[in-house]
Amino acid sequence: MATEQASLDPTEFILLDGDKKISAANLRQDFIRNYSINHTLGLGDAGSTIHCKKGTAQQITLPHYGTTPFRVGTTVGVLWLGAGAVTIKAATGVTLNAVSGGSGALTAQFSLVLCVKIGQNTWVATGAIGTVS
Repeated sequence: MATEQASLDPTEFILLDGDKKISAANLRQDFIRNYSINHTLGLGDAGSTIHCKKGTAQQITLPHYGTTPFRVGTTVGVLWLGAGAVTIKAATGVTLNAVSGGSGALTAQFSLVLCVKIGQNTWVATGAIGTVS
């Protein structure tokens, strides 16, 4: 039995939310951001995977809605690739895994955490993350 596969013409557009559209070509792009410094998430990080490559400890901060208005449902992956430990921290007024201003460290080099925004100033980090306190 033959399997039928769909293909997208990169010159076509796909409608999202009725009036917003993106090109089919953009659906095939990988969204990887490389950082070897501490980093506070910006709107350009939405939907990406952040590669943490610092040789010493590195911190990724989840910002307050007032400074960076991510939409609820936004996801950002954090991947530990460098020698230094990686911590995900909530900014002041932001809740991470039910802890206001909390932070948690990724559990090992080459581990991955997915951060999901579930409220205006509330994020959940799931995957290879230790206790958030």
